[in-house]
Amino acid sequence: MNFYCKNSIRCVALSATIASFTVGPTFAADSDSFNTERFASSVLFFGVGYSAEREFGLDGGVVTALNGNIGQSGWIITGLVGYTNTALNNPPAAPYNSWDISGSLLAGYQWVNPEYFFNLQAGVTVQHENATTGNSSRAGLIVSSAAATTAENSVFGELNLAYVTIDNGFYGRGRAGWKFSPVTVGAEITYLDDDSSQSRTRYGAFVGDIPVGQFSMTLSAGYVDRRDTVGKDGFYTQAEFSIPFGGAK
Repeated sequence: MNFYCKNSIRCVALSATIASFTVGPTFAADSDSFNTERFASSVLFFGVGYSAEREFGLDGGVVTALNGNIGQSGWIITGLVGYTNTALNNPPAAPYNSWDISGSLLAGYQWVNPEYFFNLQAGVTVQHENATTGNSSRAGLIVSSAAATTAENSVFGELNLAYVTIDNGFYGRGRAGWKFSPVTVGAEITYLDDDSSQSRTRYGAFVGDIPVGQFSMTLSAGYVDRRDTVGKDGFYTQAEFSIPFGGAK
């Protein structure tokens, strides 16, 4: 009964697109080839989120380009971990509490040019859940895809999709807005569903690419519409950070 990572799907979608937000403004000085005198081979990312009914999550990981330049098209490998803690006070039967940890490893290919970014990955995930209703450890497969525009001072669009075989989990997030220099602002909608619970939809707004020292930060907040009777509708908020590293001069 995950909310934040939803069996690692949200984590996968974050890793699939984080490079497009970080690499563009930081390293892509040459708009023709994305080659620069200083480029990164990897991006470290992590996030924290909270929603109504005390649902809290942490996730993080690293995406690495096998060609040594995360700002160029090529093969990538992503590793990530996630933690979720849920405390629901108003389910039909009795209060429900759980925590779970998950880890995933994916490989795929990214296509990058000055106007857009596209990524396709697949891999494996493992999850352990400790809940009021019992404990379980499971493994499954993940497929994820992401696309985003990267041109500055222009209309911004982003789409993340992911599927995991654990509970047939599905994740989809779309964002639209305007990409200024350096920040991006707009609206977002997120849809989550799996066999263990009814679907939920999040409607919100975001501000991305906020420079915080060497990090890039994205903040988002909004409203959660739940289709089940286990939890309740309410607010959500999350913060995501990333920083490029490695590479050569």
